[in-house]
Amino acid sequence: MRAFRPSEVVALTSDAARYLPAGAVESDPKFYSHWWVDSVLEPLTAQGVILVEGPSDETILRAVARLKAIDLDRKGISVVALGGANEFVNAYKLFGPAGFGLHVSSLVDEAEAGIPAGVLEVDVADLPDHGVFVAKADLEAEYGDVLGRERT
Repeated sequence: MRAFRPSEVVALTSDAARYLPAGAVESDPKFYSHWWVDSVLEPLTAQGVILVEGPSDETILRAVARLKAIDLDRKGISVVALGGANEFVNAYKLFGPAGFGLHVSSLVDEAEAGIPAGVLEVDVADLPDHGVFVAKADLEAEYGDVLGRERT
């Protein structure tokens, strides 16, 4: 898919054909270099995507899903490590309602919650209503709590 401009790609799923609206990302060369890459394009055929800040969050999220007997692939859910909370802007541009129209959920540290709130144009307190889980300390601490580790 990388060989084509984003506006030329149609992502087919079992229930929909998804494509970017004209001009959604075409004018942003930085977008191409960071987001129009193979590792990020796989979710285009998913039912939904979970955005996490970094690779440790992705690893732990997948481990917790396995422990809870949740098969993300069978459910058609892709997980994308953004490489930092500032990339929520581009991720929503690509995957969200103004992009390919996937169901987008996110995990974010409380210190970074203003970023997805700004992108979604909602108050931080309303993020859960928009599929954004905000970790009170940081995501790693939340995962530890889910897995039952004791705090020291």
